Amino acid sequence: MTKRWWIGLVVLVAALGATAAVLMRDSGAACGCDIRPDIRPASEQTARRFEDLARAGDVEGAWAMLTDGARARYGDVAGFRPVAARLKTAYGSPGSSAAGGWLQVADDINFGTPSEAALVKHGGSPPRVLSTLVVRLWYGRGGDERVDPEPAALDLRTVPDGTDGLRIDTPPGAVKAAQFAYLDATGAYGYPYREQESPAVVRWPEGSPPPGPVLVLGADRTATGWRIGVTTT
Repeated sequence: MTKRWWIGLVVLVAALGATAAVLMRDSGAACGCDIRPDIRPASEQTARRFEDLARAGDVEGAWAMLTDGARARYGDVAGFRPVAARLKTAYGSPGSSAAGGWLQVADDINFGTPSEAALVKHGGSPPRVLSTLVVRLWYGRGGDERVDPEPAALDLRTVPDGTDGLRIDTPPGAVKAAQFAYLDATGAYGYPYREQESPAVVRWPEGSPPPGPVLVLGADRTATGWRIGVTTT
Protein backbone atom coordinates (compact mmCIF):
# COMPACT_ATOMS: atom_id res chain seq x y z
CA MET A 1 0.00 0.00 0.00
CA THR A 2 2.82 2.37 0.91
CA LYS A 3 4.63 1.59 -2.33
CA ARG A 4 1.51 2.31 -4.42
CA TRP A 5 1.02 5.61 -2.56
CA TRP A 6 4.55 6.75 -3.43
CA ILE A 7 4.13 5.75 -7.07
CA GLY A 8 0.89 7.70 -7.25
CA LEU A 9 2.57 10.75 -5.70
CA VAL A 10 5.43 10.64 -8.21
CA VAL A 11 2.98 10.42 -11.12
CA LEU A 12 0.97 13.35 -9.73
CA VAL A 13 4.04 15.55 -9.31
CA ALA A 14 5.21 14.75 -12.85
CA ALA A 15 1.78 15.60 -14.26
CA LEU A 16 1.65 18.88 -12.38
CA GLY A 17 5.13 19.78 -13.61
CA ALA A 18 4.19 19.08 -17.21
CA THR A 19 1.02 21.12 -16.87
CA ALA A 20 2.94 24.06 -15.37
CA ALA A 21 5.49 23.91 -18.21
CA VAL A 22 2.72 24.06 -20.81
CA LEU A 23 1.01 26.96 -19.04
CA MET A 24 4.28 28.91 -18.78
CA ARG A 25 5.04 28.32 -22.44
CA ASP A 26 1.56 29.33 -23.55
CA SER A 27 1.46 32.42 -21.31
CA GLY A 28 4.81 33.53 -22.68
CA ALA A 29 3.53 33.24 -26.24
CA ALA A 30 0.32 35.09 -25.41
CA CYS A 31 1.90 38.03 -23.61
CA GLY A 32 4.92 38.38 -25.92
CA CYS A 33 7.24 38.10 -22.91
CA ASP A 34 10.34 35.94 -22.77
CA ILE A 35 10.63 33.35 -20.00
CA ARG A 36 13.56 31.48 -21.54
CA PRO A 37 16.97 31.37 -19.85
CA ASP A 38 19.09 34.44 -20.56
CA ILE A 39 22.57 33.81 -21.98
CA ARG A 40 23.19 37.44 -22.96
CA PRO A 41 25.63 38.19 -20.11
CA ALA A 42 27.72 35.12 -20.94
CA SER A 43 27.65 35.63 -24.72
CA GLU A 44 28.51 39.33 -24.52
CA GLN A 45 31.30 38.64 -22.01
CA THR A 46 32.72 36.02 -24.39
CA ALA A 47 32.57 38.52 -27.27
CA ARG A 48 34.46 41.11 -25.20
CA ARG A 49 37.12 38.54 -24.30
CA PHE A 50 37.65 37.67 -27.96
CA GLU A 51 37.70 41.38 -28.85
CA ASP A 52 40.39 42.02 -26.22
CA LEU A 53 42.58 39.30 -27.73
CA ALA A 54 42.14 40.66 -31.25
CA ARG A 55 42.89 44.23 -30.14
CA ALA A 56 46.01 43.08 -28.32
CA GLY A 57 47.26 41.38 -31.47
CA ASP A 58 47.18 37.99 -29.73
CA VAL A 59 46.41 35.98 -32.85
CA GLU A 60 47.19 32.63 -31.20
CA GLY A 61 44.91 33.45 -28.27
CA ALA A 62 42.11 34.50 -30.62
CA TRP A 63 42.65 31.37 -32.70
CA ALA A 64 42.23 29.22 -29.59
CA MET A 65 38.70 30.65 -29.15
CA LEU A 66 37.52 29.81 -32.68
CA THR A 67 34.92 27.16 -33.40
CA ASP A 68 35.98 24.11 -35.38
CA GLY A 69 34.03 25.44 -38.36
CA ALA A 70 35.87 28.76 -38.30
CA ARG A 71 39.24 27.02 -38.00
CA ALA A 72 38.41 24.82 -40.97
CA ARG A 73 37.56 27.95 -42.98
CA TYR A 74 40.88 29.66 -42.21
CA GLY A 75 43.07 26.54 -42.29
CA ASP A 76 45.64 27.51 -39.68
CA VAL A 77 46.88 30.42 -37.58
CA ALA A 78 48.68 31.92 -40.57
CA GLY A 79 45.47 31.88 -42.60
CA PHE A 80 43.61 33.53 -39.73
CA ARG A 81 46.18 36.29 -39.20
CA PRO A 82 44.81 38.68 -41.91
CA VAL A 83 41.30 38.21 -40.48
CA ALA A 84 42.56 39.04 -36.99
CA ALA A 85 44.15 42.21 -38.36
CA ARG A 86 40.85 43.25 -39.97
CA LEU A 87 38.98 42.59 -36.75
CA LYS A 88 41.46 44.65 -34.75
CA THR A 89 40.75 47.61 -37.03
CA ALA A 90 36.99 47.04 -37.04
CA TYR A 91 36.76 46.91 -33.26
CA GLY A 92 38.14 50.46 -32.94
CA SER A 93 40.36 52.01 -30.30
CA PRO A 94 39.55 51.21 -26.65
CA GLY A 95 37.73 54.08 -24.97
CA SER A 96 36.77 55.83 -28.20
CA SER A 97 33.15 56.65 -29.04
CA ALA A 98 33.44 54.30 -31.99
CA ALA A 99 34.43 51.43 -29.69
CA GLY A 100 30.79 50.91 -28.66
CA GLY A 101 29.76 47.56 -27.29
CA TRP A 102 28.28 44.17 -28.05
CA LEU A 103 24.58 43.35 -28.40
CA GLN A 104 23.07 39.89 -28.59
CA VAL A 105 20.52 39.77 -31.40
CA ALA A 106 19.41 36.14 -31.29
CA ASP A 107 20.07 32.88 -29.51
CA ASP A 108 19.51 29.14 -29.71
CA ILE A 109 19.52 27.81 -26.14
CA ASN A 110 20.03 24.10 -25.52
CA PHE A 111 20.50 21.87 -22.49
CA GLY A 112 23.10 19.12 -22.73
CA THR A 113 24.47 20.47 -26.03
CA PRO A 114 26.13 23.84 -26.76
CA SER A 115 23.96 26.94 -27.01
CA GLU A 116 24.67 29.64 -29.57
CA ALA A 117 24.13 33.37 -29.84
CA ALA A 118 24.42 35.87 -32.70
CA LEU A 119 25.87 39.27 -31.75
CA VAL A 120 26.81 42.57 -33.35
CA LYS A 121 29.58 44.95 -32.39
CA HIS A 122 28.28 48.51 -32.59
CA GLY A 123 29.81 51.93 -32.13
CA GLY A 124 29.61 55.59 -33.09
CA SER A 125 26.84 58.15 -32.74
CA PRO A 126 24.41 57.45 -34.24
CA PRO A 127 25.45 53.81 -33.84
CA ARG A 128 26.54 51.63 -36.71
CA VAL A 129 27.45 47.96 -36.90
CA LEU A 130 31.21 47.40 -36.87
CA SER A 131 31.32 43.61 -36.91
CA THR A 132 29.30 40.46 -36.26
CA LEU A 133 30.05 37.35 -34.22
CA VAL A 134 28.58 34.00 -33.25
CA VAL A 135 29.28 32.67 -29.76
CA ARG A 136 28.99 29.01 -28.81
CA LEU A 137 28.81 28.15 -25.10
CA TRP A 138 27.39 25.66 -22.64
CA TYR A 139 24.41 27.00 -20.75
CA GLY A 140 25.18 27.18 -17.03
CA ARG A 141 28.80 26.10 -17.48
CA GLY A 142 31.75 28.33 -18.30
CA GLY A 143 35.20 27.59 -19.63
CA ASP A 144 34.62 26.25 -23.14
CA GLU A 145 33.30 29.24 -25.07
CA ARG A 146 34.04 29.43 -28.81
CA VAL A 147 33.38 32.04 -31.49
CA ASP A 148 32.96 32.43 -35.23
CA PRO A 149 34.01 35.99 -36.15
CA GLU A 150 32.66 36.00 -39.70
CA PRO A 151 29.13 34.55 -39.91
CA ALA A 152 27.24 34.83 -43.18
CA ALA A 153 25.23 37.96 -43.98
CA LEU A 154 21.43 38.05 -43.95
CA ASP A 155 19.76 40.26 -46.55
CA LEU A 156 17.41 42.34 -44.42
CA ARG A 157 15.03 45.12 -45.44
CA THR A 158 12.13 46.77 -43.65
CA VAL A 159 9.18 48.99 -44.51
CA PRO A 160 6.84 50.72 -42.03
CA ASP A 161 3.68 48.88 -41.06
CA GLY A 162 1.34 51.43 -39.47
CA THR A 163 2.78 53.77 -36.87
CA ASP A 164 4.08 51.15 -34.45
CA GLY A 165 5.66 48.40 -36.51
CA LEU A 166 7.82 47.20 -39.36
CA ARG A 167 7.30 44.66 -42.08
CA ILE A 168 10.43 42.57 -42.45
CA ASP A 169 11.66 41.52 -45.87
CA THR A 170 14.22 38.68 -45.90
CA PRO A 171 15.08 35.76 -48.17
CA PRO A 172 12.24 33.22 -48.48
CA GLY A 173 11.67 31.34 -45.24
CA ALA A 174 14.15 33.31 -43.16
CA VAL A 175 11.69 35.68 -41.57
CA LYS A 176 9.80 32.87 -39.81
CA ALA A 177 12.97 31.71 -38.03
CA ALA A 178 14.69 35.06 -37.52
CA GLN A 179 14.95 36.97 -34.27
CA PHE A 180 15.26 40.76 -34.17
CA ALA A 181 16.70 43.59 -32.11
CA TYR A 182 17.20 47.31 -32.64
CA LEU A 183 19.56 50.14 -31.72
CA ASP A 184 18.19 53.68 -31.72
CA ALA A 185 20.01 56.96 -32.32
CA THR A 186 20.92 57.27 -28.63
CA GLY A 187 22.48 53.81 -28.48
CA ALA A 188 19.57 52.32 -26.53
CA TYR A 189 18.50 48.84 -27.61
CA GLY A 190 15.38 46.73 -27.50
CA TYR A 191 13.69 43.67 -28.92
CA PRO A 192 10.61 44.11 -31.13
CA TYR A 193 7.92 41.50 -30.69
CA ARG A 194 6.56 39.50 -33.59
CA GLU A 195 2.88 39.46 -34.51
CA GLN A 196 1.44 35.98 -34.05
CA GLU A 197 -0.92 36.36 -37.01
CA SER A 198 1.72 37.80 -39.34
CA PRO A 199 5.29 36.65 -38.55
CA ALA A 200 6.74 39.11 -41.07
CA VAL A 201 5.56 42.06 -38.93
CA VAL A 202 7.30 43.16 -35.74
CA ARG A 203 6.04 45.82 -33.35
CA TRP A 204 7.99 48.32 -31.31
CA PRO A 205 7.79 47.32 -27.62
CA GLU A 206 6.93 50.88 -26.54
CA GLY A 207 4.15 51.18 -29.12
CA SER A 208 5.93 53.82 -31.22
CA PRO A 209 9.25 54.02 -33.09
CA PRO A 210 12.30 54.87 -30.97
CA PRO A 211 14.41 57.95 -31.82
CA GLY A 212 15.74 57.57 -35.36
CA PRO A 213 17.55 56.61 -37.36
CA VAL A 214 17.13 53.10 -35.99
CA LEU A 215 19.31 50.10 -36.78
CA VAL A 216 17.16 46.99 -37.18
CA LEU A 217 19.17 43.82 -36.59
CA GLY A 218 18.11 40.32 -37.53
CA ALA A 219 19.64 36.86 -37.28
CA ASP A 220 18.53 33.38 -38.22
CA ARG A 221 20.11 29.97 -37.91
CA THR A 222 20.13 27.73 -40.97
CA ALA A 223 21.44 24.22 -41.55
CA THR A 224 24.79 25.73 -42.52
CA GLY A 225 25.08 28.24 -39.70
CA TRP A 226 23.99 31.69 -38.59
CA ARG A 227 23.24 34.69 -40.80
CA ILE A 228 23.19 38.21 -39.37
CA GLY A 229 21.75 41.26 -41.12
CA VAL A 230 21.27 44.95 -40.45
CA THR A 231 19.23 47.71 -42.05
CA THR A 232 18.24 51.27 -41.13
CA THR A 233 14.73 52.64 -40.81
